[in-house]
Amino acid sequence: MLLARQAPSASAAGRSPTNSLPLRRRTTSLAPCRAADAAVAAAATADAAAAALAAADGPQLAASRRLVLLSTAAAAAAQAAHAAAPDNNVDYDPFAAAYDDLDGAAPADALGLPDLRRALLSRARGHVLELAVGTGLNLPLYDTAAGGGACGDAPFGPPSSSSQQQPGAPALCSVTGVDLSRGMLAEAARRAEAMAVATGAAAANPDNNNQAPSATPRPLALVSADGDATAREASAGARDSSVVPLRLVRADATALPFADASFDTSLDTFSLCVLPDPEAALRELSRVTRKGGRVLLLEHSASDFAPLAAYQRLTERAVAATSKGCSWAQDVVAMVERTPGLEVRSVKRHLVGGVLVSVEAERV
Repeated sequence: MLLARQAPSASAAGRSPTNSLPLRRRTTSLAPCRAADAAVAAAATADAAAAALAAADGPQLAASRRLVLLSTAAAAAAQAAHAAAPDNNVDYDPFAAAYDDLDGAAPADALGLPDLRRALLSRARGHVLELAVGTGLNLPLYDTAAGGGACGDAPFGPPSSSSQQQPGAPALCSVTGVDLSRGMLAEAARRAEAMAVATGAAAANPDNNNQAPSATPRPLALVSADGDATAREASAGARDSSVVPLRLVRADATALPFADASFDTSLDTFSLCVLPDPEAALRELSRVTRKGGRVLLLEHSASDFAPLAAYQRLTERAVAATSKGCSWAQDVVAMVERTPGLEVRSVKRHLVGGVLVSVEAERV
């Protein structure tokens, strides 16, 4: 019933991948049954939704029932179109190399999830922290075009007299991606390296020489992966304005290994629902974000449509049991509002019933 990729439960806090649909084991016995499974699951959840609303009355009954049935049936079909998921304690490392194939790009594209992620990432500025980077599926979606001016210190280099992003700086100064799975981080590193090669080839194309410098994408340059570069090397990469330095770090989302106020923007896509303590992760994002910076989220959330929210609460345990612990009924906006140091600046609901939400909060 989930519309975004999930991560293992409490034993793997912070490992959650970044994007789209649930991880599934590829098995020959289940592959031919995917369409039938999707239809059965959709029908079952539609029947459950109808039963939940059977006692309702009023002029909005038909519209309410239709909205709930459409959203829950579509979500169930998307989930059931994939084979059986690993249980909550399975390590992601063995699945990392094939994860993108298992991720379900076509359903995610049909639901418009890449566009939602791109819209969120377009607001990332300065030195950026991405929680649960996974295999790096978000990396190609960052806006790496250069601006004017220079960046302040990267969070992984030695500090200078000014650690803040300078006025007129490039929109994106650096990206630090964290994940608990070494296998996922290795895949993200390979993706970043392939992107750098592709960007370099595009820059060498004479047809692209007429682009304004400020509109030319800069490659993400991997300066360290899982702590294998020294601070000096990382800092040198961070100060090369022709690239966007990328660091990949193995870390727990609820205990980030960064100093207070290290980043201008901290973001997460589709992992709060699987963390055993999502509010602890939000407190960490608040802690490592500089005052005036932004925390950007794209998450599963309880609908703002009361009948659908009630259905989500009713089915929360069943959904979590089959979706690696994802709580699709959590109130993300309320959690952000409870987080010390964060003030919500914008909220936007997505999909039928608003079961996905984008939140922008300011660090105050």
